[in-house]
Amino acid sequence: MSKHHYELRPLEGVLSVRFSMTSDQVRTAVSGDPFIFRKTPDSGEVYAYQGNAFQVFFSTAQSVEFIELSRSEHFSVSYQGIDLLGTPAKQVIEQMAQWATYDRDAPGQGYTYTFPTLELAFWRPVRPGRYTMGDGRYFSTVGIGRPGYYSAG
Repeated sequence: MSKHHYELRPLEGVLSVRFSMTSDQVRTAVSGDPFIFRKTPDSGEVYAYQGNAFQVFFSTAQSVEFIELSRSEHFSVSYQGIDLLGTPAKQVIEQMAQWATYDRDAPGQGYTYTFPTLELAFWRPVRPGRYTMGDGRYFSTVGIGRPGYYSAG
């Protein structure tokens, strides 16, 4: 099985999925049937593809507002030539800091790194360290939001 490569385009989207697309447009753009769920009863739908590793979040108005990619054997994801989930997190943050500033006061610092001007965030379940059960050296997910997703707050 060959591994696909996805280039992240902050403020635009991933692959052929673009912000503000409708759910029907996403179904046409992405092959395969999504697993559809809601994070909460009041939230918009989430379309999950590729074993839930590629998730498209819709607003309650049914337009794409957030795209999240998780570490997967099916694909790699990059931005500006950096393998975002296959490069050690420390290196990813150092590289990303060349293009944008991350929110150093955000809750969950060390686990979550948010770059508001790119509407982009990284997450890992544990930080690397002597007492962690997981590895923590790599990010588990990267997500990008529509314009204003992080920066409007």
